[in-house]
Amino acid sequence: MVHGSSSYEINKIDKSQGRKIWYSYWDTCVRSEKDFYIRLNYIHNNPIKHGFVKNLEELEFYKFSSYPIYLKEKGKNWINDIFMKFPVVDYIINEPKGSTPNELKGKNAH
Repeated sequence: MVHGSSSYEINKIDKSQGRKIWYSYWDTCVRSEKDFYIRLNYIHNNPIKHGFVKNLEELEFYKFSSYPIYLKEKGKNWINDIFMKFPVVDYIINEPKGSTPNELKGKNAH
């Protein structure tokens, strides 16, 4: 069992007991290209949503994200296009003015 054994090992390292590591995790399959890009955008926007970085500019240098890799390989125009075509609705609604991909489009276009 992946969840049970990984939580046991992590708890052993931390010298704690009973903590659940994967308490709200579930597997899903990517069903389409649209589904893939929505998930990609969701993953890339998580560091912003949870306050690890403030915006996309800071995300460019965040080492715990694949965003810098996609940025280097695909470019800002491609990333902005994917953000616009396959938005993550809760990310766009909750972000402060000036930090959504649509608002950054003019700044990031090369």
